[in-house]
Amino acid sequence: MTDTTDLLAGAPPRPPLPFDVTGKVALVTGGARGIGYATAHRFLEAGAAVAVNDIDEAALEAAVAELRTVGPPVLALPADVGDVERHRPMIERTVAELGRLDVLVNNAGTFQPTPLDALDPALVDQLFAVNVKGLLFLSAAAAEVMSPGGSIVNVSSLGGVRPPFGGLAVYHATKGAVDSLTRDMAITWGPRGIRVNGAGPGGILTEGRDQVTAHPLFPPEMMAEIMGRATGRPLGRMGYADDLAMVILFLTTPAAGFITGQQILVDGGYYYA
Repeated sequence: MTDTTDLLAGAPPRPPLPFDVTGKVALVTGGARGIGYATAHRFLEAGAAVAVNDIDEAALEAAVAELRTVGPPVLALPADVGDVERHRPMIERTVAELGRLDVLVNNAGTFQPTPLDALDPALVDQLFAVNVKGLLFLSAAAAEVMSPGGSIVNVSSLGGVRPPFGGLAVYHATKGAVDSLTRDMAITWGPRGIRVNGAGPGGILTEGRDQVTAHPLFPPEMMAEIMGRATGRPLGRMGYADDLAMVILFLTTPAAGFITGQQILVDGGYYYA
């Protein structure tokens, strides 16, 4: 018969502040606007120093100027995450200037309509280079320097699980690949004390929405149908960047210390709409 006393004695210490990340260092990609900016802001409010990456240097400079008013240190890292040669320098600079790396939020991505009957090979390559290859190699570089207790959050999409509408086939395929990588990363790096999870937005309003709403592939009547489904979800409203940012932050805190390999949909029930 198993001695449950011995088993219970092996429980980890009870975190006194389960939602606190004070003293941690997070790297957030695609952080100049939208979900990335909201996530960086939440980490700073929770006490972490943040390295913010973006390909748009002007937007990044403006975002970092605002984020620095929050309090903890903020580091700007202009780079295209689709260029794997930029990954290691980003990680090395984060550690050199902020002292360590505890959290990686893979938020950067490109979101482009890709009709299956008119595919552009160059655009397909770009989507996979940024959304999949960039995420994969940056995560590997980050995991090399993370200590036990580190955490990676991959921003995925409802579309990787259940495409809410057509026209984004390749984007959805990249997010399905991200979900698969999340599980493999969790299995591989879990023994080193690094947790890996995904957060999947569904129907989140950000500055990038014009890539769909202004595209000829999505005429007004189709957009009206899409918006009708989106607002008809169980919670009855669109999502916003901060809805996802709070979940991403949670996944990196001690409160989520026994969660890994999971994909959490942040969609207000859109999956069921």
